[in-house]
Amino acid sequence: EGVPHLTTKKSRTIVPIFLQFLHHQYFLFHDTDPDAREFDLMSQITDKLGNSGPWEKDLLGRKLLQKKLTAFLKMFAEVKGMQQLYKHKLLLVIFISFLSNPDSDVAKTSLSCIVNFKLAYIAPYQEELKGMLKIGQLRETLTKFNLSLEDGTVDKQHRKELFPIVIRILFGRLSARGSGLKSSKDSPAVRRSAILSFLSGLGQMKHEIDYFVYMMVRTFIPESVNMQIVNCGHHDREHVIKMINHVATRDLSDVHIQRQEGFLNLMSDVIKKLGFGVVEFIPVFTELIVTLIELTESLRKDSSMGGNDPKDKEELKIIDANQMEPKPTGKVRSLCFLRLSELCGQFASVYDFTIFKNRIWASLRTALTILPSSVKNAEKPPSLLILLETMTSHPELIPLIVGQDAAVKAIFECINEHSKVKIIDCAINCVDNLLTEGGVFEVNKSKIEEGMDRLGQPLVLKHAELLIGQFTKRLGSGRKNDNDF
Repeated sequence: EGVPHLTTKKSRTIVPIFLQFLHHQYFLFHDTDPDAREFDLMSQITDKLGNSGPWEKDLLGRKLLQKKLTAFLKMFAEVKGMQQLYKHKLLLVIFISFLSNPDSDVAKTSLSCIVNFKLAYIAPYQEELKGMLKIGQLRETLTKFNLSLEDGTVDKQHRKELFPIVIRILFGRLSARGSGLKSSKDSPAVRRSAILSFLSGLGQMKHEIDYFVYMMVRTFIPESVNMQIVNCGHHDREHVIKMINHVATRDLSDVHIQRQEGFLNLMSDVIKKLGFGVVEFIPVFTELIVTLIELTESLRKDSSMGGNDPKDKEELKIIDANQMEPKPTGKVRSLCFLRLSELCGQFASVYDFTIFKNRIWASLRTALTILPSSVKNAEKPPSLLILLETMTSHPELIPLIVGQDAAVKAIFECINEHSKVKIIDCAINCVDNLLTEGGVFEVNKSKIEEGMDRLGQPLVLKHAELLIGQFTKRLGSGRKNDNDF
C-alpha cells in the first residue's frame, strides 16, 4: 500500500497475481457469485507465474478471503494513474462489479480505485457516490441527488455510464446487513425504501432502469450464456437487455434457495415503488415466477414420491395456514403466489397473463386440492387464496380462471364451519368479483347491456349448489362472529 510506484512499475506481475487470487481462491469459495462470469477470468490468466491453484474450497475461509481482497484493493487504491496499470480496462470492470459487494469496506475501496481513473463521468459526482456508502447518510445523499433531466445533478452526457455505477453501489446497499437496531437510519428497511424511491426517478431516458433489472435477475442467467463484459463494459445496454432476455431459458433447480427468496422479496418492493417503470420486463418477471412455482411443485412431488404421502399434505397445510415456519421450498412457493398476485393486480390492464394459464394451473393442482383444509383455523388467508382473489378482481384476469373448476370449488370450499372471518371475507370477495366481472357490472352497466361476455357469473352459477351448501354449513355451525360477515 505504501509504495504505489512499485505497484505501477511491477503491474505486469502484480495484476496477474490479483487475477489468480480472484479465480483460484475468491470465486472458488464464492462459486455462485455472478461477478465471476462477468470477468471471464479463465481467459485472462496466463501461465507465466505458474498455476497457483486449484485450492480446496474447504481450506478457504470467508473472513480471510475478504481480508486478502481488501488488501489488494487498498494497494490499487493508492495508485493515482490507474491507466498505467497492466490490464487496466479489466481492472475497471472488476472494481465496478465489487461496488455491489455487501461488505462496505470492499465497496468503499473499490470506489477509491475507480475515482483514481479520473473518468469524466465519475469526477463530478465523487461526493454523492461516497455518501451512498457512508453509514447513516444514504437517504440524505439520495434525496439531494437530483435525477431530473432539466435541472438535475447529473449531466445528460454522463447518465449512460454513471448510472450502472450508481446502481451497483445501491444494489450492494440493498443486500448489506443492518446494525440490528430498529430505529437505525441504516436498517435494511430504511435503505430499501430510500433506494427504490430514488430509482423510481430513473427512466427519464430510455433503458435507464435496465441495469437494475439485470442486477435483479442475473443469477438466473443460464450457465451456457457468456456474460463477460470486459470488452463492452457495464454500460453496454444492448448486452444488458440480451442478458435479461436469456433468463427465460434457465433451469432454476441449481439456483440457491436464498437467492430465489432474495429475488422474490425484492420483487414486491420493485412492483410497488417502480410500478410501470418496469412494465417492459413483466414477461421476464412472470416467466421467472411461474418457473419457480413449477420447480417447487416438482420438488414437492419428488419428496413425497408422487404426491400421495399424507405427511406431505400435512406439510402443505401447515405452510399455507402460516401456523409454523415452512420448509424452504414452501416459503418460496408462498412468495411466488404473492408476487404473481401483485404482478397480475398491477399490470392486468397492460399485459396478457393468460399466456401462462396452462402452466400455472398445471402446477397448482395439488395445492388447490389442499387449500380448503389448509385454511382451517388459519388467522390470515393463505397466499394461494390471495392469488385467486386477484385473478377474479379484474375483467382482464377472469379469463385465467375460466375453465378451472377446481379453482372455483376450492374458493367456495374455503367458506366452511372452521374458517375465520378474514378467510371468509377473501372467499366472498372472490364470489362477488366473479358475479360482477371484476367490478365492471357495477361500475359500467352499459358494457354488459352492449353484450359484453359474462365469464365470471357462469362460473358461480355452475357451482351454485356447492356455494349454497358451504354457506349453509357455515351458518349452521353456530360460530361466534358470524354476524360480522
